[in-house]
Amino acid sequence: MLDMDWRLVEAFNMNDIDTALLQEMVPTLTYALVTETACTSPRLSCKLIRILQLVVETFIECRKGDAYDAHVLQEDLIAVSNERDSFRLRLKEAKTDVKALKAQLARCTTLLKSCSQVLHAQGCSPHTIAAVESMLATSDSMMSTFTPTTDATMPKVAHLCAFCGKAFGTQDYLLKHIDRRHASTSDGVVGKGTIQGGGSSNNQTPNIDILTKLELLLAQHEVHMKKATADSADTLQALQNELAIERAVANELKLARSDLQWR
Repeated sequence: MLDMDWRLVEAFNMNDIDTALLQEMVPTLTYALVTETACTSPRLSCKLIRILQLVVETFIECRKGDAYDAHVLQEDLIAVSNERDSFRLRLKEAKTDVKALKAQLARCTTLLKSCSQVLHAQGCSPHTIAAVESMLATSDSMMSTFTPTTDATMPKVAHLCAFCGKAFGTQDYLLKHIDRRHASTSDGVVGKGTIQGGGSSNNQTPNIDILTKLELLLAQHEVHMKKATADSADTLQALQNELAIERAVANELKLARSDLQWR
């Protein structure tokens, strides 16, 4: 240990404390050799004690500040941990929803492929068309539970009349309209649809038009379901990105906490 530099103690201004100079003096004051014979001046000894008190006071304030910062970081770490658990739960739910959505899409795709066969088997009856449209509407209502879109933006399947093209909100309204406005035409179309073999091409025109309209409707429905699947995939990707960000923040907070504990 070196002898105490009393000139440095003498030069330190107690009326205008220089914190930077005080920090530079800490190693000298800590490792200097202070003996009874060296403390010849009571004034300098008292001043040295006062300087040491200032150093200790500075350390206490730094300790308080570090304790407060550690407390804030701990609270932030707890909040981030809770948010991470919430994101994990949402991510798990999103994966489950996507899995169910894919299964529903597979079932609806099978339904779309079999609709043409059903129409041919039933002779393209307007009642059959209404039944198929009802099945599609039911499928859409089930799909709404797997998609985050609102009712205002959710596309709705209209019940179209195959004879005049009018749209109806429910199947009941469509059937009443057909019975009231197109009763004779409906019977004629069913009769033509059940004829096999020697009919002319003109007799098959109504059936072809009806089938074309319904196939277009089914194609639109399939596009909507694929879009819903893509939206769910985007939502899942966004949740994964948010979870990655939260993990990075949690790691930074852990490093900051470790640094404070080391200090």
